[in-house]
Amino acid sequence: MLTDATRGENVSELWEKIEAHRAFLDSEDLLEQRRRENLAGEVFAVASARAKVHLEEAVAGDPELRRLLDEVQSRELDPLTAVREIMEKVFNVPAGARLQSGTD
Repeated sequence: MLTDATRGENVSELWEKIEAHRAFLDSEDLLEQRRRENLAGEVFAVASARAKVHLEEAVAGDPELRRLLDEVQSRELDPLTAVREIMEKVFNVPAGARLQSGTD
């Protein structure tokens, strides 16, 4: 919906549409669902950031893990094999656990 606040064009109509949409979201419990999904997303985002920092520190402080990363960078080792080994050592994730690449 096109509006022009400086001339007051369609501002009240836009607000009515916003209120109607909010009422629809409330009536279908969609607003609460979105809030719950957003909160879960925040939890995973913070956990991922902390896990990444932990992982980076672990790799930097462990010659064996650093070697794996170096081998990936020199294309001597594929990334998923390195990930499996690093995850097992840093997070105790079993080597047989299913890991996906970021493109799967």
